[in-house]
Amino acid sequence: NPQKDFPPIIEDDENGEPVPEWEVEDIVAHQFRKRRNGLQPYYLVKWKGYPSYENSWEPAEHLVNASELLDEYNAAVIELAKSTMPKRKRRSR
Repeated sequence: NPQKDFPPIIEDDENGEPVPEWEVEDIVAHQFRKRRNGLQPYYLVKWKGYPSYENSWEPAEHLVNASELLDEYNAAVIELAKSTMPKRKRRSR
């Protein structure tokens, strides 16, 4: 998470304790990283109010409050993959 210039939004957790939270502006890329339990997706996050050099790679579990953006990004990636995949040729019988 970005640590400079702009303070985080402070939210209360289920115990009423303050928890810092930064707002996601956009998800700009993804990659898979090898973890103990297999490959895990990480997303390059553009933080609202921060310059692009403050972007950071975050696991999906850090983006629970940006689920709509994450869903939109993943849907766009799937559509792009579908549109760039070569068409399968039918075999003649």
